Amino acid sequence: MNAFLDKLGFWVWFFTIAMVGAIVSIITKADFSGLDKKSKLRKITAGILASMFVAYIVFELTLYFFGAERFSVACAGIASYMGTDALVALTNVFITLIIRNKNI
Repeated sequence: MNAFLDKLGFWVWFFTIAMVGAIVSIITKADFSGLDKKSKLRKITAGILASMFVAYIVFELTLYFFGAERFSVACAGIASYMGTDALVALTNVFITLIIRNKNI
């Protein structure tokens, strides 16, 4: 039972870091002009969920390659701040590389 509570504490810590990164990202980057309260709430919720998803992906990748949970949580927090912007930029880089290789 003690190991379960330790693991649960870790996930609470992870989601807290990811949530803070997502909220800071949305507050600093989002444009809410011309939106009513319901639309703002939807946009904030979607942004938080997307950022937390990106954080989880980065957490799992860094945990797989480096094996350190603390380092993985730190990388996940940075990724949640960067949000889907980084994911879209990375996708564009891969698409560009694929297109260049096919044209050669």
